[in-house]
Formats: sequence, C-alpha cells, structure tokens
Amino acid sequence: MITRICRHCGSPFHTYPSTKRQFCNRACYEIGKPSRAVPVEQRFWNRVGPATNQGCREWQGGQDTSGYGTVGIYGNRSTRAHRVAWMLANGRSLQHGEFVCHSCDNRLCCEPSHLWIGDHAANQADKRAKGRNVSPPHFGERNGQALLSEAEVLAIRLEYAKGLVDHLTLAKQYGVNRSTISMITRGTTWQHAPGPRTRGETLRHEHRN
Repeated sequence: MITRICRHCGSPFHTYPSTKRQFCNRACYEIGKPSRAVPVEQRFWNRVGPATNQGCREWQGGQDTSGYGTVGIYGNRSTRAHRVAWMLANGRSLQHGEFVCHSCDNRLCCEPSHLWIGDHAANQADKRAKGRNVSPPHFGERNGQALLSEAEVLAIRLEYAKGLVDHLTLAKQYGVNRSTISMITRGTTWQHAPGPRTRGETLRHEHRN
C-alpha cells in the first residue's frame, strides 16, 4: 500500500501502487473528477448521421440483433439509441411503461420529430399497422407492405457477403433504409429467403496483387 493525497480535499489515503486512484472516496471523486472534454449530448449527436431523403437521421454506431441502434451512454448499460435521442431532445427520462416509437419505421432513426411516445398497446398496434407483426402465410412477397422482392433480398445478401459494399450503399441502391438492409443481411427479416447471413457491418476489401 502507498499513501496519496486526495485531489479534491487534500486528505491522505492509502491505495495500491498499481491503481490510478486520485480521490479518497466516492464523494470527492464525484465533486472533483475532471469534466469530459465533449459533453454527453454532443458525443451522442456526433454519432448520428445527416438527414436522409426521408428526413431520417440514422445512428452510425452499433446495432442489436433486432436492427436498433445501441449506445452505452449510461455506464455499462446498453440503451437503444432512439430512446436516448428522445430523452435528450425532450429533457427528461422515460417513465415505466413508455415506449419510443418511430413514425418513419426506420429502426436506426434518431430524428426527434420522427419519435413519439406510446404504451405497450400503442407500440403493438403500430407494429401491426406497419406489417411487422404479420404471421404466415402473409410474409415476404405475400405481405402487401413488402418493399423488396425475394430475388432482390437474395441479391442484397450475395452482394453484401462479397465484402465490397456497405449497408448504406445498398440502401441507396434499392431505395430503402439502412436498417432494412442491416436486418436483411443479418437474417432478422426475410428469414425464409435464401442467401448468406452475416453479423455486424464491416466493409472488407479484396487483396490486391
């Protein structure tokens, strides 16, 4: 053990040499810790892209298996990016039972004007209205709200698997949102359709001779 002087109150405290501890207790740490160079809000919005043709501002960070953006902005807890966007834009936390829904049906969208609050019933009703709770046989091309054909889904998966294009490029090519492409390549949607599934989004380049 060694003795150090607390950066906030000046009191001596004992700690292990291998640690970087600079405060004698949690209270002094909370008061004396250096502020981040970039505020939380700015760091979050820096990872949100510019508006698309549909007015969506898409999350550029990680995604969960359902195609929603995720961010570890609150400690180690992973939170869906669109929920954080709504809280930052409205200046309050979400209450128990509140759902942040998308009017644009783009799961990566963080544009505050595209987000609205509803309860579980409203969220489920919104899913049904947008064809996302459709049960067989009304799936794939049989779903009247499908934006792509099975042949296009296969082409997207094959093209993405080659590693030469990213989700955004394919989204522009087929006239859909990036989150739609992400869910197709992951196999989250169009599960019955053929084609290779991939995890994550990494643009890989062929080796040059």
